[in-house]
Amino acid sequence: RALTYAVAAGVKHVDFHPGKERDGVAQYIKENPGSRNKLFLNTKIRKAPPGTSPSEAAERTRNQIDEDLAALGVSSVDMLMLRDSPDCEVIQAQWAVLEEALAQNRCRSIGVINFCEKAL
Repeated sequence: RALTYAVAAGVKHVDFHPGKERDGVAQYIKENPGSRNKLFLNTKIRKAPPGTSPSEAAERTRNQIDEDLAALGVSSVDMLMLRDSPDCEVIQAQWAVLEEALAQNRCRSIGVINFCEKAL
């Protein structure tokens, strides 16, 4: 319901997390055919749990992208954002998956969120 009010007020940039927020966006898109082209969809990759190997983190990231696109009923989002992690190898593995998604036109752009400058 919040997205309905936001769009009516002129909001176009929809920033959401996987789960309930994503599912609300999916419901809005389903109930409003043609709305996808009017929205900038921006979602975030979940943090890998502590102790996750780089290969596991990459697989989790691929799976999440697949799940998000399927749940939304779209072939791509406008931006995928990577959250910070204390493990540089995990970050690199996840970032490589985001680059794959970009090359496969599953997103239009990639970025980062909640990183300290030093971590970048």
